[in-house]
Amino acid sequence: MALGSWYKIRNRSSSLPHEAGSLPIQILVNNNKSSAVVTTSQSWVNVVRPCLGISSTLSLSSVVCRNRKEGGLGLGFGSGFTSSSTGGVVVLRRRRRRRRLRLRLMMEAPHHDTVDGSSSYSNSNSNSNSNTAASPLKKTRRIADQQLRHMDSIASMPSGAGKIPRLNAVILGEALASEDDDLVFPSDHFSTQALIPSPQKYLEMYTRSIEDPAGFWSDIASEFYWKQQWGQEIYSENLDIRKGNIKIEWFKGGITNICYNCLDRNVESGMGDKIAFYWEGNETDLDDSLTYRQLLERVCQLANYLKHIGVRKGDAVVIYLPMLMELPIAMLACARIGAVHSVVFAGFSAESLAQRIIDCKPKVVITCNAVRRGPKVIYLKDIVDAAFIESTQNGISVDACLIYENQSAMKREATKWHDGRDIWWQDVVPKYPTTCAVEWVDAEDSLFLLYTSGSTGKPKGVLHTTGGYMIYTATTFKYAFDYKPSDIYWCTADCGWITGHSYVTYGPLLNGATVVVFEGAPNYPDSGRCWDIVDKYKVTIFYTAPTLVRSLMRDGDEITPLPGAWPQKPGSATFPFFGVQPVIVDEKGIEIEGECSGYLCVKGSWPGAFRTLYGDHERYETTYFKPFPGYYFSGDGCSRDKDGYHWLTGRVDDVINCQAAVVGVEHEVKGQGIYAFVTLIEGVDYSEELRKSLKLTVRNQIGAFAAPDRIHWAPGLPKTRSGKIMRRILRKIAARQLDELGDTSTLADPNVVEKLIELADH
Repeated sequence: MALGSWYKIRNRSSSLPHEAGSLPIQILVNNNKSSAVVTTSQSWVNVVRPCLGISSTLSLSSVVCRNRKEGGLGLGFGSGFTSSSTGGVVVLRRRRRRRRLRLRLMMEAPHHDTVDGSSSYSNSNSNSNSNTAASPLKKTRRIADQQLRHMDSIASMPSGAGKIPRLNAVILGEALASEDDDLVFPSDHFSTQALIPSPQKYLEMYTRSIEDPAGFWSDIASEFYWKQQWGQEIYSENLDIRKGNIKIEWFKGGITNICYNCLDRNVESGMGDKIAFYWEGNETDLDDSLTYRQLLERVCQLANYLKHIGVRKGDAVVIYLPMLMELPIAMLACARIGAVHSVVFAGFSAESLAQRIIDCKPKVVITCNAVRRGPKVIYLKDIVDAAFIESTQNGISVDACLIYENQSAMKREATKWHDGRDIWWQDVVPKYPTTCAVEWVDAEDSLFLLYTSGSTGKPKGVLHTTGGYMIYTATTFKYAFDYKPSDIYWCTADCGWITGHSYVTYGPLLNGATVVVFEGAPNYPDSGRCWDIVDKYKVTIFYTAPTLVRSLMRDGDEITPLPGAWPQKPGSATFPFFGVQPVIVDEKGIEIEGECSGYLCVKGSWPGAFRTLYGDHERYETTYFKPFPGYYFSGDGCSRDKDGYHWLTGRVDDVINCQAAVVGVEHEVKGQGIYAFVTLIEGVDYSEELRKSLKLTVRNQIGAFAAPDRIHWAPGLPKTRSGKIMRRILRKIAARQLDELGDTSTLADPNVVEKLIELADH
């Protein structure tokens, strides 16, 4: 988390329309690469259909309103939408207009008045006399002035932004809007409850994290258990490759264990009976739960088994499991005994799994026989067997394969077996003691390896160490999610990715949170599954990605209200998290101040920074530190606006992290033309008339220079398992270089490439 780039949306106010037994919900969308915010409350499940504006940079249009019968208004946006009321809930539908969606900030009106969320912003209390009607506007202006003074009180913002000017804002009826950029303020109710209640508080904490990193991080680290304190220097670093090898160390000499801090510490503090995990299976009738005490016991049993078969501190363990509770159990068991876990997304090809086995040489592979993902069965054990054959051919053999019998997908009798290597989890692990001694490790000892998807070349084994990762992940979870002990938290990420490591397992458990773990697909058995889960477990924080939101857009375009967010510009990565110093540099590596565009780098280290690429420190230095000596290079382009907000403009390598599937192709006149891959929503058919209409829309809204030369119908796009679009493949298809597509095994659906090729000349 190099930037504080999460939309934080929460409203715990009881004045919002809730049905019996329902609670409001916070939804967070990872916005590092593209913009998307959707929100609902559990009482609005029946109308949830996310809707996002579509342009070269995705726009956000959302509305927050209160029940029209109860009155009152929270935040409201939307000149591009009309509103209607369904059972007391205002539902917005996109107007068929070709116009830019402006976001207008509606300030809090008195509880007895309601402001319509449509573009007219008219007061719904049409029977009120003129004096009464003026009252909400006066209050709106007063609150707007308070918000402007609130922002004016900040002398400067971090990272070269300079002084923030007074917002160039105007009152539009009862709406506050910036003429150039739309700034979304939090509701008063949210601000009073937030852990960071104001920009001043953020700036105070951020400034200390930069000017006194030792004191700042030492205070936070002291909240966790250390068997031995770190040395005199809390951190040591060299980020300039010209001065020697790149080195980052935090809390070195400190002795701790992240599993102990996740589980034992919470049990010993009286939280043993609190639910740690709610598990929701692929099928709607499959669920389970574990308390912190039960989770600790299950972790200890597996840890004891791993020690029994010879796994020791520093040994690698590959985990190839779906989102069963056994996945975080396996991660924590490895951490407890000092083993280094490497989770591989369940469903990666045998070739991809073999690459990781060959690279890290694990003592054991943990998997299951099969998994259902939606209606499809994936035979994981068969994939593992094929990977073992390939790794053995390359001189790497694995002595043990621990297999969890996932009976909902496949019975053990149908599972292919390799005597002497394969072991059923259920036959051995439950027999081991429910207590296991902790292996105390140095803060800089390895915690886990996580391989990149290989979308830009050979997968890189990113190595995280224990102490810095523990402190940083716990802190980002607490503040970025504004976590409170009563929250029920659900992150849709898979533990095969870093988000799942940090914000499904370690971050939440370090804070004693209750977490929902979901095995299935968000659109199975229908596109309302997410909201059914929210309602079932009374989720209060829902963290997801734009990719998931966009996948649900095909099934409808209704959206629900946005309760509030601390000062945001939708689509922006906003400001840095504590301890992170983002800078924008030009091609020569010179820092650029103020409003600018360039390459996003980070100056200095932070506790959660990864330390190296496993077995290839030279590649680590070359990839991340050699392009701009003295800085960590993120691989992203970035712009900073006049108010200091950061906007990620795209990757500078071969990966697209947003929905805009546009590539350049050779053009006989212009030199390079625009080739767009377009996916239509459900129920809309491809046609030449639509193709012309899309080109005309781009021409009218952006300009003739941006109109695509070719539109390629795309039922799907070549995405990696983490949702990245592989531009390399799109470029090859656009250029008709179909024999040069390269490895497509890491794609979530390799078959999508064949479909794109079939439609290439349509």
